[in-house]
Order: sequence, then C-alpha cells, then structure tokens
Amino acid sequence: MLRVNLLKNRGGTYVGTVATQVSEVANVATTEVTGPSDAKQNATKMLLMLIWLAAIFTYQKINISSLEGRLANARAEASNLDQQIQQHQAEADQAKKMQKDIEELKRRIKIIKDLSKKRLREIKAIDYIQNNIPDKLWLTSITIKDNHLELFGSALTDDQLNRFLDSLEQNKSYFQNVLLLKAVDEADTKLGTIKSFEISSEIGAAS
Repeated sequence: MLRVNLLKNRGGTYVGTVATQVSEVANVATTEVTGPSDAKQNATKMLLMLIWLAAIFTYQKINISSLEGRLANARAEASNLDQQIQQHQAEADQAKKMQKDIEELKRRIKIIKDLSKKRLREIKAIDYIQNNIPDKLWLTSITIKDNHLELFGSALTDDQLNRFLDSLEQNKSYFQNVLLLKAVDEADTKLGTIKSFEISSEIGAAS
C-alpha cells in the first residue's frame, strides 16, 4: 500500500505556502493500491505532484532571488544617499566657517574705516590750526586723545590770542566746546612779556 500525507499545523492549515498550494494534489494521491492499474495511476499522480512541487519551488526561488536583488539595490541607494548627506553636511559646515570669517573681516574693516575717519578729522583739524595761527602767536604742543584736543602755546599780545580763539569757535565743523583754560603773563628774555595759554576743544565730526 502507498500512502502520502502532508503535515498540518495546530490551526489545521497546511504548513507553508507550498503545502497550501499542493494540498488538493496530496489528498488525491492518498489512495490505497489494490492492483497494477491503481499502482500505475498513483505513480502518475505522484509524478505530477512532484513536477508541481518542483515548479513551485523554482518559482519561489526565482521570486526570492528577485527580492534579494531589490533589497541589495535599496541598500546601495541608501548608502549613496547617506554619503550625499555627509558630503552636504561637510559643505554646510565649511559654509558656516566661511560666513564666520567674512563677519570677522567685516568687523576689522569697520574698525579700520572708523580709525581712518578719526585720523582724517584730526589731520584736517590740525591743518586748519596751522593755516589760521596769527603772526605773533605760536604753539608749543598739541595733544589729541579720544577726540579731545589740547593746545599749548604763547602769544605776544591778548589780541592775537583772542583772534585765534575766535577762529576756532567759528569753525564748529572741526572744533566744539572751545575753552580757554589758562592765559597768564610770562617773562621772556628776548621778547619781554608774553601771554602763555592753554586751550581745550572737542574735535567735530567733519569729514
């Protein structure tokens, strides 16, 4: 007697996709052999079942290979995307660094420009003083600190000192808050009595 049985799981269904697809063939093949004719019939059925199983296994093998190929492609694409992300991140970091360097350069340029404007105001103020000093008045010292100007000098008469003060006060573009801090008579061996003075002022914002 030839008998073929397929196992079932606890739920009563055949185990695996293949078992489900060939269940009817297996049930047909479960037959008692009573003679040569039945044996031949059963052998034919068994052969057909084996051919069917082979076809199913071949199909599943091809299907698995296809899925594995798709999985490999997906992994390769994911790896490529990860490399692109890392590359763009590096470029973004480099851009941030460059932006920081640019801001630092802008800050330094601004400082230099501010200093240049300040020095230019000081030079123009000194140039104005030199061009407007009366004949009988001279300066012995000029001090500039934080836009604050101090002038030290002497004059032969009060008139020359007053003319000099007036010229400074009239030019508010360069001089603001002009003050005569000191004006005293001093004896000079060659010139006699001279007027020693000290003047303070704030340098204006003229460009």
